[in-house]
Amino acid sequence: MLEIRLLGNFNLTYNGEAVAAFHDSPRLQTLLAYLALHADAPQPRRQIAYLFWPESTETQARTNLRKLLLQLRRALPTAEEFLTITQQTIQWQPDAPLWIDVADVQALLNQLQDDPENLTLLTRLTDLYSGELLPNCYDEWVLTLRRHLHEAVTQALGQLITVLEDRRAYDEGIRYAQRLLHLDPLAEESYLRLIRLRAFTGDRTGALRTYHDCVATLRAELDVEPTAAIQELAKQLQAGVPLQGMATPPKNQIATSNLPTSDIDTSTPRSKTETAAAETSHSEIRGVPTPPTPCIGRAEELE
Repeated sequence: MLEIRLLGNFNLTYNGEAVAAFHDSPRLQTLLAYLALHADAPQPRRQIAYLFWPESTETQARTNLRKLLLQLRRALPTAEEFLTITQQTIQWQPDAPLWIDVADVQALLNQLQDDPENLTLLTRLTDLYSGELLPNCYDEWVLTLRRHLHEAVTQALGQLITVLEDRRAYDEGIRYAQRLLHLDPLAEESYLRLIRLRAFTGDRTGALRTYHDCVATLRAELDVEPTAAIQELAKQLQAGVPLQGMATPPKNQIATSNLPTSDIDTSTPRSKTETAAAETSHSEIRGVPTPPTPCIGRAEELE
């Protein structure tokens, strides 16, 4: 069994043993990924050459591909079990024993279309998505699929947090909200979720600290202030106003803020457009997006 992990750090194992030949060759990793993700049909060598070396002449690109294929056949254990190579096409054998993380992610996204609040599916999906697709590769086909996967998983992660909040599983919600913020550090909705969840557990200090992190990040990266929704939430926390749905923690767990309230700037206005766009309630974030265009069978799109 060949196992290929393309999300986050590339990793390839064959029957449980690491295949070291790929670790220092990003180009080899990308070719392996392309063929494994397009196993539904033979892939024209001319098309692959153009995708991988778009700025080279056709002759040079095909020469580069021929050399890379030779490296692939030497590096891949029992290459004949996985590849069928002719003068015109290359195909990954569709019935070859293969597990690939991207395929599992896509399958889970498809299942979530019919059951968008399934906690088991949402958890499996977000735990499986360990990072961006081939983060060191900037080929156009990789960028397109990377963006689709990122958007779909990010929205599914938001849905998971909503389900956990509805079930008052606040600690789990915090863990996934932190993950969501890591995936998109400038997403104000993610800050809003995390502030709310911390407040729901009685952690007022942590909630206000998250607010301060939000203010600092937005000012440094975008030169803007938080949305009106986030500022209003900070005012409520500063005033000690319980949020709707907030659980009352035991007395010995009630947190008090150590942050100076004078540092909490909640007065900066935003345009109506910005405010409306960012004030979407967590209860409205229900649908899991349509999964990304399957990487299997995208040959026509790439031509």
